[in-house]
Amino acid sequence: MMKALAVLLVTTLPVASACGDPAASEVDRADAVATEASPTDAPATEASPADAGTCRLFFTLDCRGSGCPPGKVLRSAVSTDGVLFAVEPEVWFTRNFLGDPAVRVGADGVWRMVATDCLNGACEVLATSHADTPFFSDAMTTVVPRTSNGQVPDLLAVGDAGWRVFFAMGDGIRSAFSADGVAFTMEDGLRLKKPDGVPGIADPTVAQRADGTYVMYFKVLSTTPDQGTPPYKGTPYYHQLFRATSADGLTFAPDGGMLVDHASVPSAYTDARGTVWVYFLDFSAPFPSEYESIAVTYELADGTLAVPTRVRFTEALPANHWTNNPSAVLLPSP
Repeated sequence: MMKALAVLLVTTLPVASACGDPAASEVDRADAVATEASPTDAPATEASPADAGTCRLFFTLDCRGSGCPPGKVLRSAVSTDGVLFAVEPEVWFTRNFLGDPAVRVGADGVWRMVATDCLNGACEVLATSHADTPFFSDAMTTVVPRTSNGQVPDLLAVGDAGWRVFFAMGDGIRSAFSADGVAFTMEDGLRLKKPDGVPGIADPTVAQRADGTYVMYFKVLSTTPDQGTPPYKGTPYYHQLFRATSADGLTFAPDGGMLVDHASVPSAYTDARGTVWVYFLDFSAPFPSEYESIAVTYELADGTLAVPTRVRFTEALPANHWTNNPSAVLLPSP
């Protein structure tokens, strides 16, 4: 049975075809104008045009139950339609404390990753890189020291100038900049202040739209009193997806209200045709009675979001493991 997502819907939505042409096929959704909808479970569309690119979706595998090895592993899968993914065999990275890794590849062919390392409730943001492949080294540089408690980072190329890390800290989203993607310097001020009326924000992810503007998707803790009632109180079931926009990538302003309910840990990227896609964890089945799964949506021409689609894999993942921390990237052209 599919899990319900509460979304802000439009009446006519194309079938998701991430990395492809979002307008290639349309489905009449006039009966779905209410606030409750289910992520579609439709098969992937036909292969996208060659100029649309290929998505690589990184994710961590979380082992649940007895007999689990220590740490988390970074895996990946590739897709030409953004819905059906072929799992790759590589284990790109393993670390005992690994949270919310964000992976990017630059025009120079260097792969870069930022991630959170939390210990006893105190977190730091770390960075690492590797030329040609994302086989990352455990030798990581510090972006945000543990004493600052920065969390849940994302990484974005700033033209040819360098790289910017966005992360949650205190009352908003902050950033650090690096010319080489290795040595980062904290930037002054907030990129986004916590909107009024919400308990907290986290999990920023930033993409650049085709018109040059920037969009940040982020997680909001639900305004539900006391974050719900047992047994789901304080769980990701009460996370919601919001967004903000910016002309320069530095000063963001909230753009409307909740976009997706029961959604967490978003990852946004722009495909080769300029469409912004957002992968996220779907927690609409009350956690932890059912563990998270990855869903995807994308921006339509009018700025609204398509009905979320459940990500599917061509082969079964290891037993007792669940996908977490999605991070999507457009693979460089051959």
